[in-house]
Amino acid sequence: MKNGKKLALFLLFLLSISFSSLLWKETTNGPVTTKPLVFNGDIVVGSQDGYVYAYSASGEEKWNVLVGKYIDQPIIVNQKLMVANTAGQIKYIDNEGNVEWELDLKEQFEIEYLYGIEGETTAYVSTNKGLYKITKEGEASLLYEIEATMTPPTVEGSYIIVGAGKKLLVIGINGELRWEKEIEDFWRAKPVLSAGKIYAGTLDGNVRALDFSSGFEVWKIETNGWIVADMLVEGGSLYFGSNDGYVYCADITTGKIKWKAKTDQAVQGAPESGTIGGKEVIFVGSNDDNIYAIDKNNGDIVWKYLTGGWVNDPLTYQKMVIFGSHDNSLYAFDIRKACTITEPADYTVIGYKEVKIKGMALSEAGGVSSSIRFNGGPWEDVKVENDEWVYVLDPTNLPEGTNTVECRISDASGGDTPPYPKVELIRSLASPMGEFKVAYPLSIQVGEEFTIYVNDRTEGTPVENFKIKTDGSEFTGTGNITMKLNTAGEREMTISKTGFNDKVITINVYSPPDPVWIIGPIVVLIIIILGVYIYFAKIRKPFEKK
Repeated sequence: MKNGKKLALFLLFLLSISFSSLLWKETTNGPVTTKPLVFNGDIVVGSQDGYVYAYSASGEEKWNVLVGKYIDQPIIVNQKLMVANTAGQIKYIDNEGNVEWELDLKEQFEIEYLYGIEGETTAYVSTNKGLYKITKEGEASLLYEIEATMTPPTVEGSYIIVGAGKKLLVIGINGELRWEKEIEDFWRAKPVLSAGKIYAGTLDGNVRALDFSSGFEVWKIETNGWIVADMLVEGGSLYFGSNDGYVYCADITTGKIKWKAKTDQAVQGAPESGTIGGKEVIFVGSNDDNIYAIDKNNGDIVWKYLTGGWVNDPLTYQKMVIFGSHDNSLYAFDIRKACTITEPADYTVIGYKEVKIKGMALSEAGGVSSSIRFNGGPWEDVKVENDEWVYVLDPTNLPEGTNTVECRISDASGGDTPPYPKVELIRSLASPMGEFKVAYPLSIQVGEEFTIYVNDRTEGTPVENFKIKTDGSEFTGTGNITMKLNTAGEREMTISKTGFNDKVITINVYSPPDPVWIIGPIVVLIIIILGVYIYFAKIRKPFEKK
């Protein structure tokens, strides 16, 4: 029976690789809050149910071990898995899920909270009482004593870098303090060392670059939210999230922001570099329950997927992006192709006006096509140009209340299978109809060109694809229409568009004056002038003779 289950899972995995974006999803009994870790070819995560789980690359659970609540980020020390929880309990586990030893720092050293663990041959643990050193044999000793809220430590060569309270500390692996610098309160976001600089995020919403040898502040970036997630340095750029809801990309030399991408809630997940559909992106989770793929070059959101809870740190592995969510699940997506809806946002309220639904369709294989559907109805094809597509929705075709919009992609390797990426839109009949704001001439001459400008009165933007009807003729324009009218008289025109109240305008079209009426008076005037001239000429001649 167990072998049959394995075979079924394997066949499902192969089918998913060929045809689906979501490869597999596994559920635990608590939020999956740690970054997936590759351990002996398996995927290891910690859940807030107190267990650490190991899954195969195809999503089959291999083993689980109870560590206790709440699990910190697991690490690999000397080819074995070391897992700690916030209560100070640590377990050392082999690749079969067997516990080789366990340690309780609370019992041994009376710590109250463990913040994080890091290291490769020796583990270093940050706690409310300072830094501890853990050997591969499970022997623990106090390395540096300090009572403070700490970040997880960063271990680089013979140095340990850690935030403690308001201080940034650089400590030798033997416990000697190299230097310290008072900055602001730290929490969770561990410092990053790269190319001679330390990058540190703090609760005042700032990210600082400091010289590693001296602690001198090189530059500072200000955001509008706490920095509580780990940062990523890659290719001359620093990527990080903020509780202000943005993902930032900054130049590591100058601190200049290259771009920032907006999510709908705090970004408390660490960025991960990867590709999707052949495009280089940064994957990051948000507290708005979405996983995002953001174009490295310009910050455009090229893919996202809505889960049932906050999304934590993602991992890219074997053409997959794998991440945990507060909905108690671990997800694995195929990143060789993807379809997503980028606009509008989830739960946008729509009324009567047309809505532009925008998305992207990405593929490594080529031959891309995409389609969307509403409320599980028939699929409608959309035209993909430069990886993007747009669909203009007439919301009057949707019922009141929640409406689900889904998209799917097909390429040379095949097509998607459910679940599909989606957004939910709220149709409200209480939303007002749109009103036109129209600028036009009150009168024009027959055959004279004139322009009618049509804007949305509420939004102040040009109205797209509106219609003007007059005397049985219909004209279509975006923002404005230039036209001629070839018959005189008062012309009534009706301006209309889905979602707007009709607007009727009247223009007086007059004929040019008859040339006779212009030339006649001129001729009469010339005759009068000539007559007067002749008259006075005759009167003057007798006087000239005398």
